[in-house]
Amino acid sequence: MELPTFQHIQRFDNVLTEEEFVECERHLLRPMWERTNSNAAMGVECMFWRMDLTKDKFFTKTLFNKVQKILGRKFKIFDLYANGSTTSMASFPHIDAREHGVHVFLLYVNREWQIEWGGHTTFLNKYFDVDEETEAGTDDTVSILPRPNSALCFPGNIVHLSEAPTREFRGLRQTIAFRLREV
Repeated sequence: MELPTFQHIQRFDNVLTEEEFVECERHLLRPMWERTNSNAAMGVECMFWRMDLTKDKFFTKTLFNKVQKILGRKFKIFDLYANGSTTSMASFPHIDAREHGVHVFLLYVNREWQIEWGGHTTFLNKYFDVDEETEAGTDDTVSILPRPNSALCFPGNIVHLSEAPTREFRGLRQTIAFRLREV
């Protein structure tokens, strides 16, 4: 099995049409956000906003079909949700899967983003070795600015984190996370 590295992180621009982007914005304005602790099981407080999208046909059908077309592969949805963060809401380094064949398609859905606002997605050159059940790699990093209407696709066992927006940003940094299992 090939080990994941930075080369396994794919970037896509202009993912949604204007109509799809507007529809996505409309869905994310609904009062369905829940404040949650992503690392509660590890005894670490890491608060952020989350909206479950697993029952929303716009995301599970329309956008999911588009994601599969972009990636040129067939998947099954493992999990699907919106992430939201404000100033001081950064995640800790984590993985999204401890198994082979799981990928994350992370869609940035803020209409505008400026470099001064921070909010990068940072990847460590580490991964969870599924076969050995250990973490391996180095502490080298690559940070990717959340460019509007762009997306990243990466193996679920690459260690990554979401950096908090700076105090200059007054809104909610939003992403749509498709956790996908290859079929």
